[in-house]
Parts: sequence; structure tokens; C-alpha cells
Amino acid sequence: MADTPKLNPSDRSVEAYEKINQSIDQSNSAKTAADNANTTADEAKQIAESSNTKSVRTQEQLDQVVIEGDSSVEAALIPLISELMNWLSKAETLMQR
Repeated sequence: MADTPKLNPSDRSVEAYEKINQSIDQSNSAKTAADNANTTADEAKQIAESSNTKSVRTQEQLDQVVIEGDSSVEAALIPLISELMNWLSKAETLMQR
């Protein structure tokens, strides 16, 4: 919580203006911080949704590999590793912000 001084009945106009302006500045800073937090949350949600979609696609690819008869560990891991590397790259970019 901000330490903005309250107006006193004995304050002169100049003192009151300073206190009011300080309150307005702190309110603007708080709104900017909240807007930035919302933007970060929206970006994180988009990455999470994208990761979920990729996870489903990867599972479908793994299921198809097994159906087609190549059930080796190496064949199954190739698409999974590729999707994981893409996800990690996006997550790292978001964390650097």
C-alpha cells in the first residue's frame, strides 16, 4: 500500500494539490502495473493453450506411430522432443520479460 499523505483541514491549496497529484501519480502507476500483469497473464494463457494443443497432437502422432507398426522408442520420441523444444523456447521467451 502506498504511503500517500491524506489531506488535512489545515492544508493550504498548494499542499493539497501536491498530495492530490501524488495520489493520482500512484494510481496511474498501479494501473500500469495491473495492465502489465494482465498482459503477461494473457500471454501465459496463450502459451498454455498452445502447449496443450501440441501435447494432443504429439499424443496423436505417437498413437499413429504405434498403429503403423514402428513402436521403437526412437521413432516415438522424435515428434515429442520437437514439440517439447518448441514449447521450452516459448516459455523461456515469456520468462525473460
